[in-house]
Amino acid sequence: MSEAASITFTGTESKEERYRLLLAQAEHLFSPEEHWLSSFSNFTAAVKEALPYVSWVGFYFLSGGRLVLGPFQGKLACTVIQPGKGVCGKVCLTGETEIVPDVNDFPGHIACDSGSNSEIVVPLFRNVGDDGALGLSGSEVSGISKDNALDLSDDGAFGLSGRDGADFSGEDKRLMNTQTATAEMGDDNSQGTKTAAAVMVDDNSQGTKTAGTEAKYKVTGNKAEKELFGVLDLDSYQTAAFDETDKHYLEELTAILLTKATLPVV
Repeated sequence: MSEAASITFTGTESKEERYRLLLAQAEHLFSPEEHWLSSFSNFTAAVKEALPYVSWVGFYFLSGGRLVLGPFQGKLACTVIQPGKGVCGKVCLTGETEIVPDVNDFPGHIACDSGSNSEIVVPLFRNVGDDGALGLSGSEVSGISKDNALDLSDDGAFGLSGRDGADFSGEDKRLMNTQTATAEMGDDNSQGTKTAAAVMVDDNSQGTKTAGTEAKYKVTGNKAEKELFGVLDLDSYQTAAFDETDKHYLEELTAILLTKATLPVV
């Protein structure tokens, strides 16, 4: 870590000013020569020091189809979170940053710290090559099209709902309503939006479709293929502590981290 990474806050900075100082710090804080554990640990320390309204900040990494606790700053935390459970589990499935102004209004919120009142979770992606996953497009599975959206049911189960009025067969619903289902995020370039489709695996020996055994999430399109491998989680004792400013800068900060640092091996 470079000496230039050290910064001092006067206590008078606005939220945006603190984030800008964090961005400048991040350019000197991470190096591919350092162990990934050191870089990700320093990231949490820098964020916790810079943002006084943050009560907890840390990483969860996908391992064995579940989210496991990584480097963090704050009180003792939940060590394992299943995809689809809580805010982190939802982001694990959607691949989109989630802002929760009041955790008491979030169904199925996981309260590791009962004092937390608001939360923001940012997905982490890494570039990957073709891992050979078998995918079924909308033309191959009844009811699945580019207009289908990824949904979470009240109990955190994985599912797909059709906005175009198409329905799914009983077998499709059974296969998709599982936390071990695999999801593939793709760019709908005609509309510039991301859509989700369930990735199934053909079991040729029995002639049936079976769900994948481990969650895999990819973003494809004109850019390099990316795979979700974890999330960044921030909590606050304040209600509505996080907003679009936090979302913007936290996504920038994690982009710097994932570009400059060695990525975790979990």
